[in-house]
Amino acid sequence: CQQHNAKLRIVHAIDYIALSAGVEGIDADVIHNELKTAADKLLTKAKTKAAKKNVKADIKLIESFKLTTRVDSLILKAVQTWRADLV
Repeated sequence: CQQHNAKLRIVHAIDYIALSAGVEGIDADVIHNELKTAADKLLTKAKTKAAKKNVKADIKLIESFKLTTRVDSLILKAVQTWRADLV
């Protein structure tokens, strides 16, 4: 990244439907909040590590809430929007 003056985008995806499929008695709000909090911490930690290496980075959390939406299609859409040269 440094050599080419490139910017790193660090992405994490959560598929809430896949995680709760077939599980009874779960509180979806609790699961959502816990996963989102953990993902935010993970992304922030990764960005901090990149900054320590003098790598410009931004972070993005991709969340899927629909049974008909695949996480890989959301990632691809984010890549196309960001116009990444390398994934």
